[in-house]
Amino acid sequence: METRKVAVVTLGCKVNQFESASFVSGFREQECELVSNSEDADVIVVNTCAVTARSEERRVGKEIRSRWSPYHEL
Repeated sequence: METRKVAVVTLGCKVNQFESASFVSGFREQECELVSNSEDADVIVVNTCAVTARSEERRVGKEIRSRWSPYHEL
């Protein structure tokens, strides 16, 4: 069987970095070749942080609402 090339892309918090390290360990155990360039990969794993993204959306939304509120200038 041909060795699979895997790229792991981590976007997010420290927890994501820890999880990605765990993924990498598992891929190594499965004798996959880890590559840094996603263009060279057969499989790309993108690990993101939904909690951080959602918090950022809320913060930006709150800021926009406060700036466009009719009471903002009062």
